[in-house]
Amino acid sequence: QIGGEETELNMLHQWNLWCRERDQPGLSLDLSERCYKTFTQTERRSSLLQQNVARVLGQIGGVSFEEEVHLPSGYTVDILIRFNDRKDVALEVEGPTHYLVSHPSSQNGTTQLKHRQMRALDNVEIAVVPYWEWNEIMETQPTGDGNQDCRGADYLKTLLSIQTK
Repeated sequence: QIGGEETELNMLHQWNLWCRERDQPGLSLDLSERCYKTFTQTERRSSLLQQNVARVLGQIGGVSFEEEVHLPSGYTVDILIRFNDRKDVALEVEGPTHYLVSHPSSQNGTTQLKHRQMRALDNVEIAVVPYWEWNEIMETQPTGDGNQDCRGADYLKTLLSIQTK
């Protein structure tokens, strides 16, 4: 008997995705649909950090993107950048909860699983904006060579060119 708890259904959905990654049989169709529905209905709110990154990204000419996009796997990406000549890029803006307390620059298992499954099942590239890098760029005092948004835009352009080669 499978419980109706949201957390349990979300974990079952991730297990079902793991089965799909390996071309293995997974959950029954009814249970799979129930898990998917629960997984995609989990409420998410964009953080101030994510809003800040999206605002700066919007200042870069020729970049087409959407925020809070549900991918076919059921995962939601912070920002999905669409390219005509290459794979879409899921830009994940990651705050402290995406990292280990004991090793703050190492992603936790949940975040690693999400990224692996999105790469495998949704055919997207993953680009990550860690909170400490973005905060350092945006908190640096202007030096007369440009403003913080310009530094943020330069950071994003570099990140995306590395991730989309």
